Amino acid sequence: GYSLSKTLAEKTAWEYAKKTGGKWDLVAIQPGVVYGPSLSGREDGMSMTLFKNLVTGHQTGMVDLAWGMVDVRDVASVHVAALVNPQAQGRYICTSATLSFQQILDTVRGRITRKLPRFAVPKVLLWVGYYTGMAGKALAWEDIAYNVGNPVVFSNEKARKDLLLEGFIAPEKTFGDMYESFLKAGIVPEGN
Repeated sequence: GYSLSKTLAEKTAWEYAKKTGGKWDLVAIQPGVVYGPSLSGREDGMSMTLFKNLVTGHQTGMVDLAWGMVDVRDVASVHVAALVNPQAQGRYICTSATLSFQQILDTVRGRITRKLPRFAVPKVLLWVGYYTGMAGKALAWEDIAYNVGNPVVFSNEKARKDLLLEGFIAPEKTFGDMYESFLKAGIVPEGN
């Protein structure tokens, strides 16, 4: 799937760079899930849709899944820094934090007047939903077995040291600005 295609693409890029005999400098930037304000006023990206579903209540049952996330503005800054910094080399992990759905909601909870979920669906109920078909095809058994309740932690130290000296934008700012951009664009109603 998606992860495999990204892995194979990077592997191919490194092989090509090696074949050129040093003619090409390659720097790989590995962002987490990219969030942040919408400049277009559209909501057609995966992270935009996910965030909208969380803050409007369309994501009724929260699963205890967590991903590395990063602000789109940091992704842009890291790419520019990699282009202009001759010492940039190798791979850079570009994440500011690893957050669950609950933690994402908590960053904007104070701005929303309607009730929002406060707890994740227990893992045992996810298994029941999976085996009975009640959960649809939303989660694969591998997700439930290996990812639910097991956040992955990433180190962004190399990116901070080499490319983003001022540090990553805090998740509270990322999701606050994203929520404000959704309000401005009419993607979510005020207080929803």
